[in-house]
Amino acid sequence: MNGTDQIGMRAKATASITHLSHEVGMRENLTRTHQLSLRCGTANSLTILPCHKALGLNTLMKTKLNLIHTIVGIGTVLVFVGTGLLMRFHYARVYESNHLVRMMFRSNHIYILLAGLLNIAFGIYMSISDKPRRRLTQLFGSICILSAPFILIVAFFYEPVRESLERHITLLGIVLVLVGTMSHLLVGVRGRSAER
Repeated sequence: MNGTDQIGMRAKATASITHLSHEVGMRENLTRTHQLSLRCGTANSLTILPCHKALGLNTLMKTKLNLIHTIVGIGTVLVFVGTGLLMRFHYARVYESNHLVRMMFRSNHIYILLAGLLNIAFGIYMSISDKPRRRLTQLFGSICILSAPFILIVAFFYEPVRESLERHITLLGIVLVLVGTMSHLLVGVRGRSAER
């Protein structure tokens, strides 16, 4: 066997190995694509475009909602600090002898802190579900929780000075906190049950 034949055989062997590696790589990519499609609910198709859209929507929604919750939460805590200073240096003198009004100011003051800390917690830990219905439930709950601080801040400035135990605005804010939290809890419980 001369040198030319040896070079030709080596070239053929190299080409065969390259072709085999290419086929193995394509099969691995195809398997990954199929698995990804199954996870995204597209078992009949090997395209990953629908999955990318779903994952992109979840990531975008999670990022935006978490950011909004965090910003609203931090802003609400700052308002809590501001209302505390207002109570300490202004309202304490104006309503020093009126214990009912002072109690109402303090309770609304604590409610503002509650709403702010709750929003911060959701901003840090909230995870968006992949299921459309559960995602809508979470969105509804987030809207309730995001609305609560603004309503409670309005209640702080409006209701105590009226010196009335009828506190409808405060009640609305607390109900929004309750409904929003229960909505997220429902989604979380269903998600864990589905995983089992």
